[in-house]
Amino acid sequence: MKRFVVLLFIVPAFFSACSTTRWVNDPVLEQKYLKVSLEHQLENNLIVEKKFNQPYEIDPAKIKLLLKELIYLDGDRMARERKKSPVFQDKEVTRLVPALVDALSIATPNQRIRFISLNRARKIIFKTKRKTDGVIFIDPEGRLNIAFNLINLALKYSDMNGEFDDLSTNDPLNIKTSKTPLIPLLPYARHHVFEDGTASPMWIVVSLDKFQETFNVWKQTQTPQEGPPSKTVLKDAPVTEGTELQQVTVQPDAKNDNQMEKIKKDLEFLKELFNSGLITEQEHSDKKRKLLDKIE
Repeated sequence: MKRFVVLLFIVPAFFSACSTTRWVNDPVLEQKYLKVSLEHQLENNLIVEKKFNQPYEIDPAKIKLLLKELIYLDGDRMARERKKSPVFQDKEVTRLVPALVDALSIATPNQRIRFISLNRARKIIFKTKRKTDGVIFIDPEGRLNIAFNLINLALKYSDMNGEFDDLSTNDPLNIKTSKTPLIPLLPYARHHVFEDGTASPMWIVVSLDKFQETFNVWKQTQTPQEGPPSKTVLKDAPVTEGTELQQVTVQPDAKNDNQMEKIKKDLEFLKELFNSGLITEQEHSDKKRKLLDKIE
């Protein structure tokens, strides 16, 4: 009798496990800071039909503009105040654009593109590695969808070996709450709305027709890039007795001024840490030297 009762519990559990749905990844690109995969959903070992509008050819400049305009609310608890920040750094956008364009061009109607992007961000003095994980696809109505599982999650040292761990069990399309929500500032996009009427904090749907209007305006504002502003230089002149080099006055380099101000604040914070006994004299000396080495 006991064996019969045990079987009553085991058999339903077995069939329940077999009937679960899951996403299967097919990696197409893996670099130092980026991994891109095509993934399809299985249910009872059969591919779930999605009818995505793919493969899809898209202008790389459009993907670049979209990625650069994505803004989220920074959920870093160590920060003095939460702020609006870009989802991707410029280096990430440069890596992501060709990878996503290529993936969309070969994806089937049943596949979506999964990406994991890594970056390094400064946290007061030290830099930390961060991870952004999400999916992108063109839905049957021809709209571009991009949803995130996580945005700029700071990795602990113990997580470094699992930077590209498979996160397919965490479906970005099911997330209803987040400490790092996307901010709806885009005129051509809206947050996805679930059946219960709540808006997804991590999933936006882009109207490509409206985005085309924004893209056209953006193109008109683009001008050929000019070189970086010059620093104060000395103008060469024939050097003879009584002749001096002529100094040319130019506007100060705003970028260097910002860098100097940042280094100054970091040095002041470093001194506070030392005075509070939070770091040793040797640590204070090493960090101070590294900050001073950045001064051009």
